[in-house]
Amino acid sequence: MPDHRSLTTRKLDAESLSRAYPILEALGGQEALGDWIRFLHRSLAREKDGDFRCGMLAVEDHKGYLLGLFCYQVVESPLRGRSLECENFTVPDLVRSTLPFETLIDDAERLARLYRCRHLSVSIATTEPGTVLSPPMRDHLKERSFAFDSIRYAKTLAPRETATEFGPLDAP
Repeated sequence: MPDHRSLTTRKLDAESLSRAYPILEALGGQEALGDWIRFLHRSLAREKDGDFRCGMLAVEDHKGYLLGLFCYQVVESPLRGRSLECENFTVPDLVRSTLPFETLIDDAERLARLYRCRHLSVSIATTEPGTVLSPPMRDHLKERSFAFDSIRYAKTLAPRETATEFGPLDAP
């Protein structure tokens, strides 16, 4: 079982993305890998323009195996102010320790503080509606003052549905 000294959290870059493929494939299958690669490249392009407020963080063990990851983005919300949104937060089931999960949660909070966010939101990646976190994971979130605050459903729009039928978005 890993301990804190043997885990490292790092921002994924173009070179390290290939090590995330097993986790990414578990999240969305082989066909989704291209979407992840495009997301990461868009994030890296934003960094080149000076915007470091989005990307992917991963936790790895001392051998370099990735044990979990999440995507993040700083957004401005009228209800919550500046917020760090962490999505696709995942630690595969084969990781028997809760330490990678705890490490990612703690690092998400550090990242939110670094960007002076007032709110931190974590969406757990799952396609199973009945999926729940293990009691140790729930306990860690409670200890870190996280509270359940929403239910989120998602819909993938077909390309034809993304074009507006109402004209420009600023139309009344």
